Amino acid sequence: MWRGRTWGLVSWVTALSMLVPGIAGAASESEVVLAENPDVRVIQKGDWVIWDFTEELPNPETVTVKGSLLPSGECYYARSVTSDGSTIPGYFRIYREVAHNASDCILRLEAANLPLRRLGEFDGSEPDSVSVSESFLVNSPIEASMTGGGEQFAATSTTSTAWFKSVYEDPIEIDVNSVKVNLQWTWNGSCVTSSTNHSAVWYWFEGTGWFLKSKSGSGGRTCSSAYTKATGEFWNWTWGDDSLLTWTKHTDTKISGLANGSITVSWNLTKGGEDSGLLHTDFVCSWTSC
Repeated sequence: MWRGRTWGLVSWVTALSMLVPGIAGAASESEVVLAENPDVRVIQKGDWVIWDFTEELPNPETVTVKGSLLPSGECYYARSVTSDGSTIPGYFRIYREVAHNASDCILRLEAANLPLRRLGEFDGSEPDSVSVSESFLVNSPIEASMTGGGEQFAATSTTSTAWFKSVYEDPIEIDVNSVKVNLQWTWNGSCVTSSTNHSAVWYWFEGTGWFLKSKSGSGGRTCSSAYTKATGEFWNWTWGDDSLLTWTKHTDTKISGLANGSITVSWNLTKGGEDSGLLHTDFVCSWTSC
């Protein structure tokens, strides 16, 4: 989340009341303020929900993801991107949602690099939060075939470490749930020779009623790549302005380290329920070419 906010839960309840027609204050008929705090203004404009952040990201890149409409009526978004794995020392990369069209299933993100000193703003740590982690045992079928020439591997191999996280946030910029996947792999340009830290972390904010409904994860390795992936589904019966279910699902949040040092990340996200329209997404990468 973006720290520095001073908006409390009382204002959160007030903002939810803005969903009722006629309580939007000075907003025009075509523009309804759904929520507002010192860091962001959430606006409904036609079919679009727009997140107007006070802070502009430095040199942002706009990314548009076209989703698909599920038979149940929710939008399903999926993306997979491969980068060369390079990074600017002292920086990480953030993707944040700035607009969402639930009718046409269009998700618009802004991406930028930020200094590592700001990483704590996105670590998901809040009072009343819970996280669980799990490591996955990986048995590689290729290790036996790589024992020959081990000295050459040691001389030319590189070890890389990376992590990737998918996040849902509420209007007061609290991370309500996230799934983070970690990986360390050793590569030599033609093969992944070993890998460790196949692990995942599931996080949720109990303070507003979120809980982990289900989780799964795994890791694997071949000569061409090593990977960690995890799925988490989170429910809430009390969040928002009533007692109806709101839910999110992170399906196969995944990071893969390739034999040439490149990194592939992929994610599949959907949300649903009474107040899911007030949730938005962030993605955080530990390297800047993400």
